[in-house]
Amino acid sequence: MHPAVVWDTAGDLLDYGTHRGHEVVARLFSEWVEAFDDFRADVGEVNDAGESVVVVVRLRGRLRASSEAVELPETYVWKLVDGMAVEVREYRTKADALKAVGLVG
Repeated sequence: MHPAVVWDTAGDLLDYGTHRGHEVVARLFSEWVEAFDDFRADVGEVNDAGESVVVVVRLRGRLRASSEAVELPETYVWKLVDGMAVEVREYRTKADALKAVGLVG
């Protein structure tokens, strides 16, 4: 990731907002991982969108507070410059992400 990376979380999440820079994004990731006993992100597919890549994932884990299993589908649009992520946006559906990068109408 670029040192000035910008990560926009989905609007329906508690951590909704724009997170800027390595340290802030690393802290965001740490919060996700610390909330679960066995957090993981399984990549389902990757779609080339020119300057961006659309990545479909399924987040999984067991919440530490309750041991409840959680499974959350998400799709990310990673904007790349010189092989580094400069911007990542989260979407609830693949269709929304593909529309955002102009791959569907």
